[in-house]
Amino acid sequence: MTYTYEAIGQRIKTERERLKLSQTALAELLNLAENSRIAVGAWEHGRTFPCLEHMKNMCEIFDCELDYLFGVIDKRTRSTTDICAITGLSEEAVLLLSEWRDEICPTPTRFVKTHTRAVTILRFVDELLCSSYLEELASCARLFQECLSGSVKTLNHYVHNPAAISAEINPETDTPQYVQQMTEIKANTNSVLLYEYQAKELLGEFMERLAGESKHELHELQDEFNALCERLDEDGTH
Repeated sequence: MTYTYEAIGQRIKTERERLKLSQTALAELLNLAENSRIAVGAWEHGRTFPCLEHMKNMCEIFDCELDYLFGVIDKRTRSTTDICAITGLSEEAVLLLSEWRDEICPTPTRFVKTHTRAVTILRFVDELLCSSYLEELASCARLFQECLSGSVKTLNHYVHNPAAISAEINPETDTPQYVQQMTEIKANTNSVLLYEYQAKELLGEFMERLAGESKHELHELQDEFNALCERLDEDGTH
């Protein structure tokens, strides 16, 4: 693979700007000498190439691998690149999943199970991916967006072109075309409401399924607690 100064410089610039660092600030983090901003600018424009030590230090600053700065991989790490390629997820989504996984504390106490935010989120994502609800929800979302965008496009046409209302006449029916369009918009609006309702129903069913095991456990604990209270009351009366 051919590495170009320009491609490497562009990666450095992209990451520097992502962290909202000036060229001078980056140079200071790298402990460069005076006129350091000029050196960073030369790297980013592909006029010169940073030494390996500076490249390694920039990997730590940018939280990326060397292959990313060299242009070998498209994401900041090899693992993220591979996961994105396999799943089609964005880099942001993969990083979020990784962060949530890192938050999990696997140490339960004697009486209380560990239920962190990360555990809840990852369980939700896992269950949703493995269920039939995801495809149905995605289908509702797609149809919802199509109907919504179609209505918005038509309304924008008439709002920004008022003369079109009187100009658009259907010669066959002698009915203003905008009337037909408004009828279609009304139908689309009804469809939008229908798909929104269906999505909420599907999500509700999924949440009920997700909570099923916990609700069963809750009911059992409530029964045990009620039985315990009854025994205590009986002991207190004797």
